[in-house]
Amino acid sequence: MIGRIYHVGLTVSDMDRSIAFYRDVLGLEFQGEIFMSGEETDRMFGKKNCQARVAYLNGSQNVETPPVELIQFVENETHHAQPDLFATSISEVCFYTDDI
Repeated sequence: MIGRIYHVGLTVSDMDRSIAFYRDVLGLEFQGEIFMSGEETDRMFGKKNCQARVAYLNGSQNVETPPVELIQFVENETHHAQPDLFATSISEVCFYTDDI
């Protein structure tokens, strides 16, 4: 039985800009960033020579509140696709708020 969500992962194209948005606009607290590479990373993402920047932000110190995990894949060439709401993917992240 699932007890709670561990985190919500989002792939981003610009890590610094994304951190600024979630931190400065939405008010989440930046918890840190790691760089992933090597055989384990290749297996995890199913891609050879995979490298990724991964950052974590959270809006609460409550252990039950899952962090937002931002993932930017580091490649020589970036592939941008037109967003498709009907494609199978994460298309939204929802937050509770007292005020907008």
